[in-house]
Amino acid sequence: MKIAAQALCAFVALQHVLFMVIEMFFWRRPLGLKMFKMTQEVADSSAPLAMNQGLYNGFLAAGLVWGLVEQSAPILTFFCACVIVAGVFGGLTAKGSIVLVQGLPAAIALALVRFAPVVLVFALLGFARAEDKPEKVGAFKSAQYGFSLDAPAFPKIGDEEEAAIVVLPAPPGRKPTSVTVSVAVRPKYDFERARALVRGHLDKLGVHLKDEKTLEVSGKKALLLEGDGPLGGTETTVLELVVLDAPRLYTVFAAARTEDWKRDGAALRASVESFKLEDAK
Repeated sequence: MKIAAQALCAFVALQHVLFMVIEMFFWRRPLGLKMFKMTQEVADSSAPLAMNQGLYNGFLAAGLVWGLVEQSAPILTFFCACVIVAGVFGGLTAKGSIVLVQGLPAAIALALVRFAPVVLVFALLGFARAEDKPEKVGAFKSAQYGFSLDAPAFPKIGDEEEAAIVVLPAPPGRKPTSVTVSVAVRPKYDFERARALVRGHLDKLGVHLKDEKTLEVSGKKALLLEGDGPLGGTETTVLELVVLDAPRLYTVFAAARTEDWKRDGAALRASVESFKLEDAK
């Protein structure tokens, strides 16, 4: 914060050196005429006043440099205050933009010089609040049972990582592993690689592929695969939706024992087919 205050005071000092040079040496030249929108006659008649004004600006710059060299907050405070008064007075009597060009930088510099500890404390408190407050990354809501659960605010996975985002277990009366729906996000894939990945995954599980459909989900290319097999020694029916939203691949996996699928299959299929992508990844 001290460095910021010194840098801004140095900027204000440089401003006033430039003001001095223009007003003392370029007032009647094309640069001064263009900058202050004057005719040559007006510039010639007002040149002595401009030189005096330039000299005063030089004193302001010198005072700020003095304060910087001495590392003196009182000196910097005094000359920043002088610049603010000059900027406000110039804005009221000459041109409104002077308040912004001359007064505003000095006001910010003064605030940093005099109130840097307070500004720093509030900045740190604000940063801490922002860091401590987890971002709400999503929620699961159950209208049937009257509850909701926010997802943990874990860091967002990178393009080379994968994660299981949500796993919904079995309904009442069934073993937790007998009926399930899960959503996973995987790293970079193209569509053919995604197809090969899912087929390989099902084959590894011992699932025989019965049906495969190509469709669109939220405007993205998708696959819906269905199969059955002795998963974990139990005859199981599997439904898997694969949605490619480059560079990410979403897989929605539903499974149930074949005997349960006759009862729960419609609900599982409806759940899988309800998957949709939001605008932001």
